[in-house]
Amino acid sequence: MRKLRKSVAVLLSTIMLTSMVGFNVIAQEQGAKATGKENLEIIADENGKLEYTYMEEGKQYKVVEYTENETVESYVYVMNSSGEYVLQSHLNTYFEYTEDGFVARRVENGKETVVTLSEDVFEPSGVSTRSTPPPPPGGGYGWKKVFTTKGSTKFINATLAGIRQALSSLATALANKYWNAGVAIGAGVLSAMANAYYIRDLDYAYMVQVGYYYYPTGKVVPTKIRRYTYGYAKSNYTDLVDSTVSESEIVLGGN
Repeated sequence: MRKLRKSVAVLLSTIMLTSMVGFNVIAQEQGAKATGKENLEIIADENGKLEYTYMEEGKQYKVVEYTENETVESYVYVMNSSGEYVLQSHLNTYFEYTEDGFVARRVENGKETVVTLSEDVFEPSGVSTRSTPPPPPGGGYGWKKVFTTKGSTKFINATLAGIRQALSSLATALANKYWNAGVAIGAGVLSAMANAYYIRDLDYAYMVQVGYYYYPTGKVVPTKIRRYTYGYAKSNYTDLVDSTVSESEIVLGGN
């Protein structure tokens, strides 16, 4: 797989954010499609390889995908009348930061398309947005609610692996937007949510994340973050698709 000049692991979608700390969201309404995918069966899911089958409009499909950092490579097969899988599509999607913003380069069956996904998303600096962590809201210690953020993403690569990575990158951005806590949310954490979006054949995800920081007794520096993540189908953040709870250590940094 070709490496790009500037890339970021797992950021495989346009991130369009809005939150209590001030970001604009680019909304796209999506209605329910006449048919969705059925009988999704995961055959293999390990070491960057994802293989699965599903039914759609009376046809049986098999997809084999390989994920490596900024690239998702997908092979889509359809079962013919003889019961054999025949390659229908081969897709590579590469992502990079440019002076114009965040860009996707999509190569499908030899045809290349380059799309600027977001003009206001640029390469992360890798340092905290604050030199010191936020103190406990309202004083006291223990778990404290510190932020609620919202954002959306389009599924540029609408395969299951592509959707997983899109949700992962969006959730990671939301978790670090209030204060860069050094949190990375892996695609595996949101796999059930990705399955739900995939089955419903949706093109966009609208996400709300509520974050809690844990402040040990006598400390003003948080050591853990707990995120309640809700994925919706509509741009007004209704029609819940799935939700999840995850927790991780906070990595201190910054200058």
